[in-house]
Amino acid sequence: MKMRNKRLVYHVLIIFAALLTGGLTYPSYVSQFAFIVAGVGFFFTVGVLVPSTRKNVEWL
Repeated sequence: MKMRNKRLVYHVLIIFAALLTGGLTYPSYVSQFAFIVAGVGFFFTVGVLVPSTRKNVEWL
């Protein structure tokens, strides 16, 4: 469980840093890249939050 929490904090920090970079350099190509990184990072974070169904399936 500790590893999951560390990964979650790491993902949130990366997303926040990308959004901050994108906001500070808005009208440039760097900001577009930062917003794409934040969007992709969001989906990786959702993968950390949602438990894997294979681990929770009980075989009959």
